[in-house]
Amino acid sequence: MLLAIHILFRLADSQDKIVREDCLPLGKLREAGFLSETPVILGWQLNTRLLTIQLPSKKFKHWHRDLSKIIETKKASHTELEKLLGHLNHAATACPLMRYYLNRIRKIVVAWGSKHQVKKFQRYVPSPVLEDLKLWHRSFLPKIHKGLSLNLITYRRPSITCWSDACPKGMGGFASLGHAWQFQILQEK
Repeated sequence: MLLAIHILFRLADSQDKIVREDCLPLGKLREAGFLSETPVILGWQLNTRLLTIQLPSKKFKHWHRDLSKIIETKKASHTELEKLLGHLNHAATACPLMRYYLNRIRKIVVAWGSKHQVKKFQRYVPSPVLEDLKLWHRSFLPKIHKGLSLNLITYRRPSITCWSDACPKGMGGFASLGHAWQFQILQEK
Protein backbone atom coordinates (compact mmCIF):
# COMPACT_ATOMS: atom_id res chain seq x y z
CA MET A 1 0.00 0.00 0.00
CA LEU A 2 2.80 2.42 0.88
CA LEU A 3 4.54 1.71 -2.42
CA ALA A 4 1.31 2.45 -4.32
CA ILE A 5 0.92 5.80 -2.53
CA HIS A 6 4.54 6.69 -3.24
CA ILE A 7 4.22 5.82 -6.94
CA LEU A 8 1.03 7.86 -7.35
CA PHE A 9 2.52 11.02 -5.84
CA ARG A 10 6.14 10.85 -7.02
CA LEU A 11 7.51 13.43 -9.42
CA ALA A 12 6.66 12.53 -13.01
CA ASP A 13 9.60 14.49 -14.39
CA SER A 14 12.93 15.18 -12.69
CA GLN A 15 12.92 18.67 -14.33
CA ASP A 16 9.68 19.58 -12.52
CA LYS A 17 9.99 22.96 -10.76
CA ILE A 18 7.25 22.35 -8.21
CA VAL A 19 8.77 21.27 -4.91
CA ARG A 20 6.52 18.94 -2.95
CA GLU A 21 6.87 17.37 0.45
CA ASP A 22 6.85 13.61 0.71
CA CYS A 23 3.26 12.38 0.86
CA LEU A 24 4.19 9.67 3.37
CA PRO A 25 4.84 11.24 6.78
CA LEU A 26 6.96 8.42 8.19
CA GLY A 27 6.77 9.72 11.77
CA LYS A 28 2.99 9.48 11.76
CA LEU A 29 3.02 6.16 9.93
CA ARG A 30 5.11 4.60 12.68
CA GLU A 31 2.44 5.60 15.20
CA ALA A 32 -0.67 4.99 13.11
CA GLY A 33 0.57 2.16 10.93
CA PHE A 34 -0.08 -0.56 13.48
CA LEU A 35 -3.25 -2.17 14.71
CA SER A 36 -4.41 -0.45 17.86
CA GLU A 37 -7.49 -0.24 20.04
CA THR A 38 -6.78 3.43 20.76
CA PRO A 39 -5.86 5.27 17.55
CA VAL A 40 -5.60 9.06 17.45
CA ILE A 41 -7.81 10.33 14.62
CA LEU A 42 -8.29 14.03 13.83
CA GLY A 43 -6.97 15.03 17.22
CA TRP A 44 -9.13 12.60 19.19
CA GLN A 45 -8.12 9.39 20.91
CA LEU A 46 -10.73 6.76 20.15
CA ASN A 47 -11.07 3.58 22.19
CA THR A 48 -12.62 1.04 19.85
CA ARG A 49 -13.15 -1.53 22.58
CA LEU A 50 -14.95 0.73 25.07
CA LEU A 51 -16.44 2.95 22.31
CA THR A 52 -15.21 6.15 23.93
CA ILE A 53 -13.68 9.35 22.64
CA GLN A 54 -11.18 11.36 24.67
CA LEU A 55 -8.82 14.28 24.41
CA PRO A 56 -5.18 13.17 24.16
CA SER A 57 -3.03 13.93 27.22
CA LYS A 58 -0.77 16.42 25.45
CA LYS A 59 -3.68 18.60 24.32
CA PHE A 60 -5.38 18.31 27.70
CA LYS A 61 -2.26 19.51 29.57
CA HIS A 62 -1.73 22.52 27.28
CA TRP A 63 -5.37 23.60 27.22
CA HIS A 64 -5.81 23.04 30.97
CA ARG A 65 -2.70 25.15 31.62
CA ASP A 66 -4.02 27.96 29.38
CA LEU A 67 -7.34 27.92 31.23
CA SER A 68 -5.56 27.99 34.61
CA LYS A 69 -3.49 31.00 33.57
CA ILE A 70 -6.52 33.05 32.54
CA ILE A 71 -8.49 32.06 35.65
CA GLU A 72 -5.62 32.93 38.01
CA THR A 73 -4.73 36.29 36.45
CA LYS A 74 -8.34 37.15 35.48
CA LYS A 75 -6.82 38.77 32.39
CA ALA A 76 -6.52 37.73 28.77
CA SER A 77 -5.81 39.27 25.42
CA HIS A 78 -8.11 38.99 22.43
CA THR A 79 -5.63 36.61 20.77
CA GLU A 80 -5.42 34.33 23.83
CA LEU A 81 -9.18 34.21 24.27
CA GLU A 82 -9.77 33.55 20.58
CA LYS A 83 -7.23 30.71 20.62
CA LEU A 84 -8.77 29.25 23.79
CA LEU A 85 -12.25 29.48 22.26
CA GLY A 86 -11.07 27.44 19.28
CA HIS A 87 -9.59 24.80 21.58
CA LEU A 88 -12.72 24.56 23.72
CA ASN A 89 -14.93 24.41 20.62
CA HIS A 90 -12.83 21.46 19.41
CA ALA A 91 -13.16 19.84 22.86
CA ALA A 92 -16.95 20.28 22.73
CA THR A 93 -17.07 17.99 19.69
CA ALA A 94 -17.17 15.10 22.15
CA CYS A 95 -20.34 16.50 23.76
CA PRO A 96 -22.05 19.19 21.67
CA LEU A 97 -24.24 20.32 24.60
CA MET A 98 -21.12 21.82 26.20
CA ARG A 99 -21.01 24.45 23.45
CA TYR A 100 -23.75 26.32 25.30
CA TYR A 101 -21.09 27.37 27.82
CA LEU A 102 -19.01 28.98 25.06
CA ASN A 103 -21.61 31.67 24.19
CA ARG A 104 -20.37 34.30 26.65
CA ILE A 105 -16.77 33.67 25.63
CA ARG A 106 -17.75 34.13 21.97
CA LYS A 107 -19.49 37.42 22.75
CA ILE A 108 -16.38 38.77 24.49
CA VAL A 109 -14.14 37.65 21.62
CA VAL A 110 -16.42 39.41 19.10
CA ALA A 111 -16.69 42.55 21.25
CA TRP A 112 -12.95 42.76 21.84
CA GLY A 113 -12.22 42.08 18.18
CA SER A 114 -14.52 44.84 16.90
CA LYS A 115 -12.62 47.58 18.76
CA HIS A 116 -9.58 49.02 17.05
CA GLN A 117 -7.15 48.10 19.80
CA VAL A 118 -4.08 45.94 19.90
CA LYS A 119 -5.17 42.30 19.97
CA LYS A 120 -2.35 41.36 22.36
CA PHE A 121 -3.43 43.96 24.94
CA GLN A 122 -4.38 42.24 28.23
CA ARG A 123 -7.83 43.10 29.64
CA TYR A 124 -9.82 41.90 32.60
CA VAL A 125 -12.22 39.08 31.75
CA PRO A 126 -15.81 39.70 32.98
CA SER A 127 -16.89 37.54 35.94
CA PRO A 128 -19.65 35.60 34.06
CA VAL A 129 -17.06 34.57 31.46
CA LEU A 130 -14.65 33.59 34.24
CA GLU A 131 -17.36 31.39 35.76
CA ASP A 132 -17.81 29.60 32.42
CA LEU A 133 -14.04 29.16 32.14
CA LYS A 134 -13.94 27.72 35.67
CA LEU A 135 -16.67 25.26 34.71
CA TRP A 136 -14.62 24.15 31.71
CA HIS A 137 -11.48 23.95 33.86
CA ARG A 138 -13.08 22.07 36.76
CA SER A 139 -15.59 19.79 35.03
CA PHE A 140 -15.82 19.67 31.26
CA LEU A 141 -12.19 19.43 30.15
CA PRO A 142 -11.21 16.74 32.71
CA LYS A 143 -14.33 14.72 31.79
CA ILE A 144 -13.49 14.92 28.08
CA HIS A 145 -9.91 13.87 28.86
CA LYS A 146 -11.17 10.90 30.87
CA GLY A 147 -13.39 9.83 27.97
CA LEU A 148 -17.01 10.09 26.86
CA SER A 149 -19.25 7.62 25.10
CA LEU A 150 -19.27 7.82 21.31
CA ASN A 151 -23.07 7.65 21.52
CA LEU A 152 -23.05 11.31 22.62
CA ILE A 153 -21.85 12.44 19.20
CA THR A 154 -23.85 10.10 16.99
CA TYR A 155 -27.21 11.32 15.79
CA ARG A 156 -29.98 8.78 15.36
CA ARG A 157 -33.61 9.07 14.45
CA PRO A 158 -35.90 6.47 15.98
CA SER A 159 -37.54 4.22 13.43
CA ILE A 160 -40.58 3.52 15.64
CA THR A 161 -42.03 5.75 18.34
CA CYS A 162 -44.50 4.32 20.86
CA TRP A 163 -46.86 6.00 23.30
CA SER A 164 -48.40 4.11 26.20
CA ASP A 165 -50.49 4.86 29.27
CA ALA A 166 -52.19 3.03 32.12
CA CYS A 167 -55.38 3.44 34.12
CA PRO A 168 -57.27 1.33 36.71
CA LYS A 169 -59.06 -0.62 33.95
CA GLY A 170 -55.93 -1.54 31.97
CA MET A 171 -52.99 -0.46 29.87
CA GLY A 172 -52.75 0.53 26.24
CA GLY A 173 -50.78 2.35 23.65
CA PHE A 174 -50.06 2.92 19.99
CA ALA A 175 -47.03 3.16 17.72
CA SER A 176 -46.14 5.59 14.95
CA LEU A 177 -46.65 2.79 12.42
CA GLY A 178 -50.37 2.62 13.30
CA HIS A 179 -50.32 -0.41 15.58
CA ALA A 180 -52.29 -0.22 18.83
CA TRP A 181 -52.65 -2.51 21.84
CA GLN A 182 -54.74 -2.80 24.95
CA PHE A 183 -54.41 -5.01 28.04
CA GLN A 184 -57.37 -5.18 30.39
CA ILE A 185 -56.78 -5.76 34.06
CA LEU A 186 -59.30 -8.26 35.36
CA GLN A 187 -61.00 -7.55 38.66
CA GLU A 188 -60.66 -10.26 41.33
CA LYS A 189 -63.95 -11.44 42.77
